Amino acid sequence: MATAALADIPPRPPLPAGTKKRRVLTLRQRILLIVIAGIALASTLIGGAAVLTVGNLLENRVDEQLQHLVQRPDRNPGVADPQNQSFLGDPGTGPGALGVLVVDGVAVRSAALSADAVPEPLDDAQNRAILAALGKNEPVTVNIPGLGNYRILARDVQVLVSQTTLRPGVSVVGLPMAATELTLSQLTRAILALAGAVLLLTVGAAYLVIRLALRPLDRVAATAAEVSRLSLGTPMDEDSDGTETSESARRAEQAEDRTEAALRVRVPEKDADERTEVGRVGASLNRMLGHVEESLRVRRAGEVKLRRFVSDASHELRTPLASIRGYSELARRIGGDLPEDIAYSLERIGSESIRMTGIVEDLLLLARLDEGRELTQRPVDLTDIVFHAVNDARAAGPEHPLDFEGPNTPIRVLGDAPRIQQVIVNLLANARVHTPAGTHIGARLAVVDGEAVIEVRDDGPGVSEKVRDHVFERFVRGDESRTRTAGGSGTSGLGLSIVAAVVQAHGGRVALDSEPGNTVFTITLPLLEEDAERPI
Repeated sequence: MATAALADIPPRPPLPAGTKKRRVLTLRQRILLIVIAGIALASTLIGGAAVLTVGNLLENRVDEQLQHLVQRPDRNPGVADPQNQSFLGDPGTGPGALGVLVVDGVAVRSAALSADAVPEPLDDAQNRAILAALGKNEPVTVNIPGLGNYRILARDVQVLVSQTTLRPGVSVVGLPMAATELTLSQLTRAILALAGAVLLLTVGAAYLVIRLALRPLDRVAATAAEVSRLSLGTPMDEDSDGTETSESARRAEQAEDRTEAALRVRVPEKDADERTEVGRVGASLNRMLGHVEESLRVRRAGEVKLRRFVSDASHELRTPLASIRGYSELARRIGGDLPEDIAYSLERIGSESIRMTGIVEDLLLLARLDEGRELTQRPVDLTDIVFHAVNDARAAGPEHPLDFEGPNTPIRVLGDAPRIQQVIVNLLANARVHTPAGTHIGARLAVVDGEAVIEVRDDGPGVSEKVRDHVFERFVRGDESRTRTAGGSGTSGLGLSIVAAVVQAHGGRVALDSEPGNTVFTITLPLLEEDAERPI
């Protein structure tokens, strides 16, 4: 059975104390995050490449201007005069241009053009920054204190230290990078603003597209969720121990009718197009629901046939068994002096026919309960029923000490008195049959939390763990070898299933708690309404 197979799966162990559950992202969120990450990465790469490219172009333009300054055709090639401004470059050089003449590692003349194109001498810190960057005959970038970043270029020259004396030195010219840096800054801000706008628009569009694209999957999930809330167990109700009982087959059949009707729910045809990924999921779910619906229909038909067969067979066997019993009794009475073996055989035929009749009656009772036939509903005095059942059990099994604990006042429930008495008799008989002689048996009747509670306990060896979870199922015996107890009397395996079925039919519960030396069967039944409102 599917539900039993699922029940065998062990539960997932709990997380250690203090462990935080990892947040699980939905499919929408994961796709949206991937889109955002992709767009952000692409914008970063494209924007970075644009800024680097424009920066290199602007820097190359500055380098070309520097090359032009140091290669002026109207200048005395290779000679620099500190007394004029030729070391600053072209006469038309804009504000910010600087020049330095270096002889023996010392700046003999240095100046930078102000905003008014007036040469202003550089201080020692500025000169040291420029001298520290020398060493290559190619443009380099240097940060000059108070002036910012400059692109400078040095060339070897002869410095005129007097009217007739030339000494080897270095002429340095430089152009400010402020304009280039301003352009790159503006470009960067523009790219960031554009990328942000594109990202917002793309994320919004992606969210709408993803939402529309996954809407069929939502409908498939809604169909699966609706089916998952259905009870797909057997038509018989199950008690808290998971054992099959028959509280009311009529109500169970009505519930299964609702289940079958709900199982006719299918994923819409537009969401079951196998040309798409979601459509394949929807089509597979529809096929699975169809198989489940057909399986439930076949199973229900089989169960109805089985119940009808058990009911009909039990009813039809009653007459032949009664005839066998009658003929065996007749043969024993009018047979005169029969041989010992024939007399023994007739006795066994009679006793086995009585036992078979009891099994047939039990099967017939269970079949009727399965069919939903209502039991007699009359006020029943549990105190009287349990008291007489205990006295009968004492007479039937004097080798088992038996005590009864209960109130002197009536405890009443609404139900079928013969069936409730059969429940008590079955529990007491079960305790006698499955425990050795001398085992103490106790019966207790009380009112707990507005309900009638009946307990039958014994101090025997207890119920085996292998059958404990299935003890209320049909044809389950505590003796796994199915051998009969001493004296030739055996158990049919129906006694406790009848207990569970009758109790459930009365709206009650039955439970078992067993360990070596203490086995307790507990029955809980709702009190009669007027008795539930008064103290007992």
